[in-house]
Amino acid sequence: MELSKEERETIIIFNEEDDQAEVFTYNRALASRLQRLALKHPEICRLVKRNSFGAVSYRIPKRLVHISLPKTEDWKEAARRKALDFASNAEKRG
Repeated sequence: MELSKEERETIIIFNEEDDQAEVFTYNRALASRLQRLALKHPEICRLVKRNSFGAVSYRIPKRLVHISLPKTEDWKEAARRKALDFASNAEKRG
């Protein structure tokens, strides 16, 4: 039995007391990122379980879970200028 796209969820669970979050996902890209994190940093990310439909659950520090606002064109331009200035100054120092 194959799940529909609507049924293939990603759920992030944490509470106010614990410093860990559990990430349950069917999303292959997210599962791959979590797997790479677990391989590189097993002390902070570990596989909890894998189900027969392809979902995985990982435990990660809650501080790694964040939501960012969309970047405006002004913000992108300012970041680009800052990076160019940094590169230019690095060449002068270097």
